[in-house]
Amino acid sequence: MARADEPLKRPDRVIILDANDPMVEIEGRIVWQEEHDRVVEETRLAAYRDGYDAGWRDAAARPVTVEVKRRLSAVGWFWTIVLAVGLLIILIMAAPLLFM
Repeated sequence: MARADEPLKRPDRVIILDANDPMVEIEGRIVWQEEHDRVVEETRLAAYRDGYDAGWRDAAARPVTVEVKRRLSAVGWFWTIVLAVGLLIILIMAAPLLFM
């Protein structure tokens, strides 16, 4: 029995007959399922590796920027409103003194 990494010994010449008309021989290149699976897997791994490398190159070319946005919580909004109302009251009380 062959190991998984060893290629199987396949015949050099294979004759394939048409199922509907057994007297007709189908000509063309035969691709074994195992060979097809191996080629597809190698191509898939190569494409994944190329895409992964391209992603790292693109990421390395762009500088990393960190943006911090401060968002007020409910308590923060409360104290902002209290401060605005307090400043408005002080401005209303000081208006007569300023415009005399």
